[in-house]
Amino acid sequence: MIALDADSSLRIEHAAILEIECLSGVLWITREGDVHDRFIGPGESFNPSGRGVTLATALERSLVRVIERPAAPERVSWLAWLRRRPVVRRLYTGAQRAAA
Repeated sequence: MIALDADSSLRIEHAAILEIECLSGVLWITREGDVHDRFIGPGESFNPSGRGVTLATALERSLVRVIERPAAPERVSWLAWLRRRPVVRRLYTGAQRAAA
């Protein structure tokens, strides 16, 4: 579980096999190349698909769980190098960075 203060974000790369679950608070989720943003609250989850970066920003103090789902078996082995393990990074606001 990841605790996020208001206005803090998670940057998630290669998120096709992840599920983002909001345990408390409200998350604003935006994906690279997607014109539709999503808002999820307690008990709701979002499954990013495709490639690119996904940002999950806490609109208020929130608790988040990032779950790795099983990947589909690879049919073509030469494509395996395209699929990388997901990367999740916590991003801090300017005020949080100055306090650290």
